Amino acid sequence: MNKNKLMSAAALLASMVSTNVLAAEKELTLMLDWFVNPNHGPIVIAQERGYFKQQ
Repeated sequence: MNKNKLMSAAALLASMVSTNVLAAEKELTLMLDWFVNPNHGPIVIAQERGYFKQQ
């Protein structure tokens, strides 16, 4: 029983490490719905004004 728990913990740790490495290499993008809705207005305006360039 302890051997199974140890193997499960090792597999979980290995998957977490590999996921973090892959996530660090990817660029984050924000996808809105298929078309721009009125509630997306603040995001679109902020992008046009360059508020996200610092990040």
